[in-house]
Amino acid sequence: MSNPNGTRLDRRIKDQLRMLRARIDAWRGAPAIKRRFLESHGYPLNLRTPRTWNEKMQWRKLYDRNPLLPIISDKVATREFARSRLEPSDHWVVPPFLQVATRVDQIDIAALPDDVILKPAHGSGWRLLLHAEEPRDIAAIRNTLRRWLDRRFGTALDLNEQFYWPAKRAILVETLMPGPKGSRPAEVKFHLFHGEIRFVTYTEAGPNLLSVGVFDENWQILPFAIHMPPMEVAPPVPEYWDDLCRIARLVGAGFDHVRVDFMMAGDQVVLNEMSAVHISGYGPITPVEYDRIIGDWWVPPDEKQDGAVRED
Repeated sequence: MSNPNGTRLDRRIKDQLRMLRARIDAWRGAPAIKRRFLESHGYPLNLRTPRTWNEKMQWRKLYDRNPLLPIISDKVATREFARSRLEPSDHWVVPPFLQVATRVDQIDIAALPDDVILKPAHGSGWRLLLHAEEPRDIAAIRNTLRRWLDRRFGTALDLNEQFYWPAKRAILVETLMPGPKGSRPAEVKFHLFHGEIRFVTYTEAGPNLLSVGVFDENWQILPFAIHMPPMEVAPPVPEYWDDLCRIARLVGAGFDHVRVDFMMAGDQVVLNEMSAVHISGYGPITPVEYDRIIGDWWVPPDEKQDGAVRED
């Protein structure tokens, strides 16, 4: 029989090694990031004087030490941060989690209510959906949760998202938003640059992600697409639109660039997360000239101070 403690120790050692390799890759000039960047965008990454939006996001991952970035990369800290910036009357968009657990044995999986989602506080894209009338393989679920707790997010060489690494490791339990089984809720993501909402990206509810709308604050379609085919016809303006714009500006104040995300289903709206880098800086923009136009909206800290961005 394998020793579960030994397995966990091995995973944690591997986690430390992944961080070390990522730091070494960054010190070497980030060749892994440069390779993936060229494959994703079709032009070489310039870290010395980044000018496009996607270049500046790669620079941020490697060099930006803004202390707010680790906060918004932690899902628990993000909601606490948002509450601190909002009046109590706006706290309806940042409800508490059903449970925040730092150990797997703190979660009684069999006793969890129907239709909940489990996800780590310290990562992105990792999740387990527990639906009503579905059998729960408790051993398998526990093993998955343990793996999450033994890993940091963003340690792959071509990600190197170091602002995730300080996040406190925890498992979150949250009620699933209403909707058909297998259907994702609608999402609206506000992209703010120096406090100004420059554009939003929107995905409709449904089982498959087929297109991503890109709109301005007045819900007018903008003439570029990011990563996915664009929406050709604008859907109805989301519920509480004016409130969401106001809340996004309040929460995003003081950042040179940040993304503020809301999930929506029926009359429910949740500030789901905030992000320092959209699609980790690998979302191709068409037409490509808009990558530079968006980049001009963002002046990172070193550009403000020195007029140029360094490359270590």
